[in-house]
Amino acid sequence: MLGENISYFYDINKKGEPSFYFSYFNDIGSRSATNQVLAATLGVFTFCSMLENCFLLALILFHKSLYTVTNMLILNTSVVSVLLLMPSAVACYTMTQRQWTMGTTFCKISAAVMLVSAFVLIWTMAVIAYDRYRHICHASKNQITLKMCMIVNCVMWLCGCLMTVSSIATIHTKPVTLGDEVYTICTKETSTTSRLLILVALLLGFLAPLTIIMVCYRKVLKKIAHSHARVSKLKSALTNSGIQSISATMAEDMSFQKNKVNPEEQSAAVQKRVYRYRLVTKKLIALVGIFITMWLPGVLFMGWLQVDTMVGTFILRAWMMHLVMLLLNVNACITPMFYVVADREMKQILRRKMRCQSESF
Repeated sequence: MLGENISYFYDINKKGEPSFYFSYFNDIGSRSATNQVLAATLGVFTFCSMLENCFLLALILFHKSLYTVTNMLILNTSVVSVLLLMPSAVACYTMTQRQWTMGTTFCKISAAVMLVSAFVLIWTMAVIAYDRYRHICHASKNQITLKMCMIVNCVMWLCGCLMTVSSIATIHTKPVTLGDEVYTICTKETSTTSRLLILVALLLGFLAPLTIIMVCYRKVLKKIAHSHARVSKLKSALTNSGIQSISATMAEDMSFQKNKVNPEEQSAAVQKRVYRYRLVTKKLIALVGIFITMWLPGVLFMGWLQVDTMVGTFILRAWMMHLVMLLLNVNACITPMFYVVADREMKQILRRKMRCQSESF
């Protein structure tokens, strides 16, 4: 251990070099009240995440009308969230223990599932952002097909597995002597090579997809703002300038030029477009905000963990890792609800199901 920090352990590695080990799942030889509270909270969100994501999986799989590109990507996120239940359940248990009790194999499997799931989930969000960018900004061009979507999903899982293989070799269990007792921890080597691998993983697994997400949504919001300005101009013409001005404004707007509408229907159509653009804007901002809020702490934690041992500050604790996992499960709870509320087809299916249930009683 290093001072009062019972999440770190100093030892000599197999190469005879000094190395620091961080206990990811529990403090060494301790059962703190903080860990007990986090374990209970994480258990609640893990259970809720399981119910919501299994419900979303069933909703999409059993309704062919929902077999769209966006929904297949959403299905991928739900599969990832269900897989994350395994390491989350393991974390709930080990947080209440004084050491790792599940063996080396399960230590590697838990870490592998977390790494692969995180990689696939973040890149799926990036593909969703790109798909929406293509639909909104380049609607007349070729879009991502369902077959292409399935291929992209497979490629993401394959890349995630390949990136994880290099990290799994450095993850293992290690005996730690504390006083007269020997404890076991699930940890990772902190050599220079492992640090470089983690930094590369953070670059490819978070910063690159985050850049894609920000760029795509920035272009989408710019397109929406431009379209909103055109709609506002038409609305102003409808309100203040009469039918001659309406005709002149409609001539500038391609959507109204293609679809001939009579003056009585113009006001309602404009109001509908204004509402739709505002709603899309709010959803996009909320989606990006949720993504950054839930994932940024995990990236900062993994990045600082490499710096922490090099600089020698040793301020990170195991409960911080548990907090990161809690945020990931909160994200897994929020995302299914967000997609169901945002998707009109899903809401209609749910209404029909609820109506049938109420009529049966």
